[in-house]
Amino acid sequence: MTIFLMRHGETAWNHLGLYQGHGDPPLSQAGAAQIRVAAGHPQLHKAQAIITSPLLRACQSAAILAEQLGLPASEDRRLMELSYGQWEGLSQPEVKARWPSLLRLWKTAPEDVVFPEGGSLPALREPMRAFLADAKCAGKDIIAVTHQGPIRVAILTAEGRPLSEFRKIQVAPGSMTALTRRRGRWILSDVHGFAHPPA
Repeated sequence: MTIFLMRHGETAWNHLGLYQGHGDPPLSQAGAAQIRVAAGHPQLHKAQAIITSPLLRACQSAAILAEQLGLPASEDRRLMELSYGQWEGLSQPEVKARWPSLLRLWKTAPEDVVFPEGGSLPALREPMRAFLADAKCAGKDIIAVTHQGPIRVAILTAEGRPLSEFRKIQVAPGSMTALTRRRGRWILSDVHGFAHPPA
């Protein structure tokens, strides 16, 4: 069985370089177009269901996939993005001006950061572990529409890698990462950076 981890399409906040987290901007026109392109990938036609983060940008992405693939979609809070707390809605220069040492730690040792009034990578890992365990038991191919943070943590968890490697994984908006269950373990079977059409 395979989990197709799909990152939501681009939002205006992505375009502006703002921290999103639990902030809830909608998809931009470009982001919706990215998901329509992604829905055409032949591997996704093997999926039997779509599970999505309840945040708006993910739900809108899931709705596009559901319509184009003819699949049911449901929400799961375990797929929500990492909460950046007080950083949400701010640009990196704005964050650097207010939390220079914490931003430096986020760049060098992300596993040690607890965001002001927000979350942390260790706290994000626990729901992702539970989600992967439930998906394994369900035994069917699914599309999980989620966010950059959970996808990175899912890959690290599946491969038994430490959270210190979080920043080594790149996950573009509208891209798909496939985790396949083989011989009792998860295998990173495919990574697609889909073409992003202009807005």
